[in-house]
Amino acid sequence: MGYKKFLIYLLASTLIFSGLYSFLIYQIDPLGYYHLKKESHYYSVNGRYQLPAFIKNLDYDTIFIGPSMSQNFNETLIDRKLNVKSFNAALSASSAKEQSYIYQLANATHKNLKNVYWDLDFDSLHGDLDRVNEESGTFPTYLYNTYPLDDFKYLFSYYAGEIYFDRLEAKKQNQPLRTPYNVYKFGFGIPAMTTEKYKETQTKKNNNPVPKEVSFQKMKDNFDVNILPAIKQHPEQAFTLYYTPYPITYHIFNYNRSQQAFIDRLKMKEYIYNQVKDLKNVVIHDFQAESKITFNVTNYMDGSHYFMDTNDWMVKQFASQNYVQTAETLRANNEKLLAQVENFLVKQLASTKDEKETF
Repeated sequence: MGYKKFLIYLLASTLIFSGLYSFLIYQIDPLGYYHLKKESHYYSVNGRYQLPAFIKNLDYDTIFIGPSMSQNFNETLIDRKLNVKSFNAALSASSAKEQSYIYQLANATHKNLKNVYWDLDFDSLHGDLDRVNEESGTFPTYLYNTYPLDDFKYLFSYYAGEIYFDRLEAKKQNQPLRTPYNVYKFGFGIPAMTTEKYKETQTKKNNNPVPKEVSFQKMKDNFDVNILPAIKQHPEQAFTLYYTPYPITYHIFNYNRSQQAFIDRLKMKEYIYNQVKDLKNVVIHDFQAESKITFNVTNYMDGSHYFMDTNDWMVKQFASQNYVQTAETLRANNEKLLAQVENFLVKQLASTKDEKETF
């Protein structure tokens, strides 16, 4: 066989194999990107790949966007308390750019999208404008748009085949059936934190420089580019922005890393408020200074994440509008949080459920 003929046969074989593989992937659709199953023995643990199928195919008029601090919002409670049909699309360790991708896909595929709940997490706002988390693989930008020509990256991917075999193995082992609404919820069975963990915690005033990646300018740019345009371009949608109740010890950690960086976060809250205060489709809820949550270590499973009952409490506050930010509450809550951090004493922490106020 001549060299040229061999190359032709090789090319033809490659094209045929690739075509058959992509057709097979389309038919079995391991991620459910084209025809999502309502329940399955296996969904990908990599939310960056799996979430687009959920966002694209589920029926909802309300979406929750944010990092892991928002993953435990329960859609059943949301729907009942807020009279909506919701999907929680929070993505662990997501950047503002990734959250923008989530919003864009939801908006492009759901013409009836009415409500957007967006977690204003400062850890999401740091870094470059196009920062994405690639610790678990290259971020699949092609899954977050509606351009069909991009789909070949999914149809030809090795990862799609890998997920298919993971799904077969899960079915073989008769793993419990799951739904898109519970696959990324977490914290069940994990013991609550105790004050013993924080017995050495104290606030240390300092002049440490602000790390470049968490500067006020970085946060401002990320909000201006990745979040604010969505709000301004869609006045027909109601945007609820919110600050989640991290434990007081988390704020102390950030203060001790750089006092100025912590103060910049308070300044950032002022900046965001001033950008949206005149927009009729925006409301902000601020839970950061609520000590009945943030000073009780039994609300938390680690140094930052709270249990689902705190998410449930927040949903009830969204419904009752008890923590809506105004110019007055913005100033008062910023001053309160700063005072809580700078005057912190370990004995202020509640450590038993008896000390935990009823939500």
